[in-house]
Amino acid sequence: MQGLICLTARSTTTPIPAGLLGILGRPTMFEGADRGATFGTLWATDARYLNDSEEVIYGTKIMVEELERQADASGQSPTVRDQLLTLADDVRKNRFDMEWHAKAKRAVPFVACLCQEGDLLSQWRGYGDGGGGYAIGFSPEVLTEFYTVNDSMIQQDDGFGLASTPLLRGPGKVIYGQSKTRRYMAKFAQETSEGMRLVEAGVKGYSWDIYRLQALTTLAGVKHNAFREENEWRFIEHDSGLGKAEFRAGGIGLIPYIKLYFPITNGTHGDPPIREIVVGPGGDRKLRAEALKRLLRQIGIPDTQVRLSKAPFRG
Repeated sequence: MQGLICLTARSTTTPIPAGLLGILGRPTMFEGADRGATFGTLWATDARYLNDSEEVIYGTKIMVEELERQADASGQSPTVRDQLLTLADDVRKNRFDMEWHAKAKRAVPFVACLCQEGDLLSQWRGYGDGGGGYAIGFSPEVLTEFYTVNDSMIQQDDGFGLASTPLLRGPGKVIYGQSKTRRYMAKFAQETSEGMRLVEAGVKGYSWDIYRLQALTTLAGVKHNAFREENEWRFIEHDSGLGKAEFRAGGIGLIPYIKLYFPITNGTHGDPPIREIVVGPGGDRKLRAEALKRLLRQIGIPDTQVRLSKAPFRG
């Protein structure tokens, strides 16, 4: 992963400066975390509530076809064949109910969207308050230092080490269009088949929930080719069916989300977690940049570069 990965604050319900403040303006401290460490917050939204009406649905037909193709491959054992066909049927029927816990229900993917390009005019227009927003440039190293935190465990004084779960895989690059999605789903089906064979051989153990979650995560990583200019990277998380989401108001009603935390002042790799913030091409850019620099000094990262968008767009 080269260069910066940027977040152009994406919100259709709140002013974009409020989105920036929600991410960086009120740093969180956790008992038991490294001394002096502060954390910013991203919201990962239930993917079904994003602006693409085909989220999670787009790749379903292709995934089913590739799973069935693997099931019919020569040399496939009857057990693995049946499991592949069962998983294909689950995907076809959108059946992602979890069974690992008595209170578990249907799992859903939660997505935090980032863009590889931090000064893209279409992003400013679509997500940056018509040019009045900001793009946060993350150091690539910090993208493997995002966490989910179990608030109830924190309240019970279990501490950050026990209550936090690192998202070790970092964000993945979104796949666009039918042909690339086909290759992506073929790889998924092949890896799933190989995993099922290892389970059958007794080499490893898997619950059926894991297969469903892997399928759901894979489906959340593909989009229609119309969105390809966004060049998107995604954190994809899920609630494993226990429904621990929070809620905000949106254009279609209540929108579920979960919080992802990242280090602001204490990344483990030494590089500053936030390398730069681009001030959108809307009005009063210099004044907005001055206020931003004051905010960065206040939260302890005064060396973060602030630059003005190069887009000649009035907003």
